[in-house]
Amino acid sequence: MLLFCCEFYILTNLVSFSVALNQINFHVVNNKRLLSGSIATTSVRSALVCAALCTFDQRCCSSNYEEGSKLCRLETSCSQGMEQFQNSQVMIKVVNWIPVFVAFGGNGRPIYPAWTIQTECNDLPTPLDISVTTRHLRNPLMDRWSDVGVKKVKVQLFTNDVPVVWMLFNGENTNVMNWFSKENLLNSSFNDLTTSSTTNFFGIEGERDIQRRFFINRNYGDCSTDRGWFVIQGEFQACPWEQKGVSPVFLYTKNDLSRNWYTDCAEPADRMIISINQRNFNVVTDKRLLSGSIATTSVRSALACAAICTFDQRCCSSNYEEGSKLCRLETSCSPAMEQFNNSLVMIKVVNWLPVFVAYSGNEQSVYTAWTNQEECDDLLIPLDLSVTTKHLRNPLIDRWSDVIIRKVKVELLKNNTAVAWIIFNAENTNNMNWFRKENLLNSSFDDLTTSSSTNVFDIRGDWGLERQFFINRNYGFCASDGGWFVVSGKRQDCAWEKKGVYPVFLYTKNGFNRNWHTGKFI
Repeated sequence: MLLFCCEFYILTNLVSFSVALNQINFHVVNNKRLLSGSIATTSVRSALVCAALCTFDQRCCSSNYEEGSKLCRLETSCSQGMEQFQNSQVMIKVVNWIPVFVAFGGNGRPIYPAWTIQTECNDLPTPLDISVTTRHLRNPLMDRWSDVGVKKVKVQLFTNDVPVVWMLFNGENTNVMNWFSKENLLNSSFNDLTTSSTTNFFGIEGERDIQRRFFINRNYGDCSTDRGWFVIQGEFQACPWEQKGVSPVFLYTKNDLSRNWYTDCAEPADRMIISINQRNFNVVTDKRLLSGSIATTSVRSALACAAICTFDQRCCSSNYEEGSKLCRLETSCSPAMEQFNNSLVMIKVVNWLPVFVAYSGNEQSVYTAWTNQEECDDLLIPLDLSVTTKHLRNPLIDRWSDVIIRKVKVELLKNNTAVAWIIFNAENTNNMNWFRKENLLNSSFDDLTTSSSTNVFDIRGDWGLERQFFINRNYGFCASDGGWFVVSGKRQDCAWEKKGVYPVFLYTKNGFNRNWHTGKFI
């Protein structure tokens, strides 16, 4: 099976090839500085440390480092005002939000069952398709909340595709119900709603008896003096202020002086979207790495060690020892560790998004499928691999330059086990040229590097011989052909590629000669 992800996967039914993308952590704006730093302004040694402080501060969305003064400003806003300033960098977080729930106003479908039960909804596709509003949309990832490393949760209300309300919650150490609580609130468009605000309701279940869900309320009176911020109202609609049409009704108050539902209630929004993003690292305490294959260096803190790993494309895990101040950087995401007190191992959580899945032996061209959406079935999240007659493709491939891709991962899988993998740098690439030798970062082939001798390294490959996604070292009349990786089509000129109905996914296992005739595997 062949799998591509964003990061990017391609899958097949016997052997799979995957490519995965992940996204840039920051947009960098040179020779600009922020007009303010609402969280903090402090002195640091470098732009890297400044960006690291923002990375690990839940509230921070943009940071600014001035080379001359060494000042670092941290700001909550992602679109903060800037001014021209030489030798200064503004670094704006790129937060990769994954939609998990989309609800539509006025469709007669209650919100609470939809939030809690997958069968009450349609599956939520990626990218979003909101053309059909008769049922709410739900991502099955919600049923694996504790497994996917939820870091933050964002709630938004939209009217005519314009966001009118947003709230941001801490999602760490929460479940699918309790993240929506006052103590988890990080920020919102309500400038008077904080973790210390007086409330009589703040929860998803809300006031069940009168069908007020996702309810944030300050006090009850006699309907005319009810006050609060946010509610999704069902069909009960006991008070005049919530009688705004067919349920569900998405309501919020606009006046931050009184928050009176009766006098300050806005017209209903027409759509709610709830999205998650995932944490950067899993932290293991009182362990240390047995090696640091990239580097071992002295730093001042675990934060600085994690920051170095964050910004090193090769690094997947890091280790900081409090006593020695040593920081080890390692390529492996599942490194060998040993017990060691006062030491932290920080393992990157890389959020790969599948964008392409290809199946061996289904007589469908992989190259044609990669380049044409109509040749494939749409790829759903989570993956459904039960039908193998057509390859699967995510339309995000056609918006490659818009989605800020950082890395691409290619994998071959056999019986659901990865047997070969390659990771590429994808910054400043398109959906064809990322698969090049100069973009290679790491792989399961210990002799494949950016300096390896190759005669083909390209998605289009050897077009005449129908060898695509082809990484080859040399030709030698079939028997002496040598290389690493190929998707072979219908033609199959050489004996080494005649392994059944096309497409056939092949890789060589012998690191000494890479001979296709003697050392290939499927």
